[in-house]
Amino acid sequence: MTALALWCPPGESASHPGGRTVIALHDESDRITRAGDTWSYLTRAQAAGARAQSG
Repeated sequence: MTALALWCPPGESASHPGGRTVIALHDESDRITRAGDTWSYLTRAQAAGARAQSG
């Protein structure tokens, strides 16, 4: 799964990418969606077994 500035509300389930590779790119100056929410999502995805990387 590859994502660019994805919208990941706090608390959204991240169990569906378990066992997959997740790559997310998100600029911290984004004014529409929060990069911090993306990083939190990736942390939850890793806990669910995903191989996650951000940039």
